[in-house]
Order: sequence, then structure tokens, then C-alpha cells
Amino acid sequence: NRSGGYELRNNWFKGSSSPKDITFVNKGAGTVCLVEGFMDFLSLLELRPRLGTSSSFLVLNSLALVGKSLDMLGRHRRVLLFLDHDQAGRMESERLLRSELNCRDLSSLYQGHKDVNELLVARRGQAKRLRPRFGHRKGARGRSL
Repeated sequence: NRSGGYELRNNWFKGSSSPKDITFVNKGAGTVCLVEGFMDFLSLLELRPRLGTSSSFLVLNSLALVGKSLDMLGRHRRVLLFLDHDQAGRMESERLLRSELNCRDLSSLYQGHKDVNELLVARRGQAKRLRPRFGHRKGARGRSL
């Protein structure tokens, strides 16, 4: 993050090192994407790779840090919101949409899922279930490949 702390994640652990702060990925763009966590940031890049070249990113690392992000958000012409579909995320999205910032809520991208990362995990699981097993695919004439 911008203060030298790290977000630490794996399958069994979710934590951070001090100091806790926001992470700004500056692409010099007029648009900034606002996400709650680093996994959402990485998932968004996977799902919408074009955003990686056309937008900057602000990772809150905690919804409690949105106040620290307001100055940075105000430096951009447009703020794209990718906050969680929980009560806190919806409340913060509504507050930002009412602010003087030019915000647009894009959480409909992951409708039916808590956040961007949950959507990506669900899609990957679905793709694995639909992928044919090696040796069981049939060629054009019905023979195994």
C-alpha cells in the first residue's frame, strides 16, 4: 500500500501488515476503478483486461479507509465503483453516488455474487465442470481424439 504495508492472502489466511492504508495503481488515466480488496482488483483485471490499460485503480484494503481515498478519487474525471454486495458496500456506494464525485456503480457486473472475486471463482469452477476430460472427446467422425 502507499504507506509500505502489505495485504497477505492465501487459501487459509487473510490478513495485513502494518500500516494499513489504501493502494493506488496510477495509470495516469482520467478514470479510476474503486475496489474494496486486492483480490477484487486482480479479479477485475482478469475479467476486464481492457480496464488495466485505460484506468487507474484504488484499492481500499478496508471499507473503513474510504475517507482516505476521497482526495485521490476527486483527482479523476470518473470513478467506477466495484464495491461489495453487502450492506456496508451498498451503503458506501450510495454515499459516493450522492457525492460531488462523478461516480458510476458497476457492481451489476457481478450480480448474484458478493464481489468481483467471487464471480471469477464461480466462473472458473463452472469452466472446469464444463471442460471435457482428456481422452474422452470425440473427433468429427466419432473417434476418440
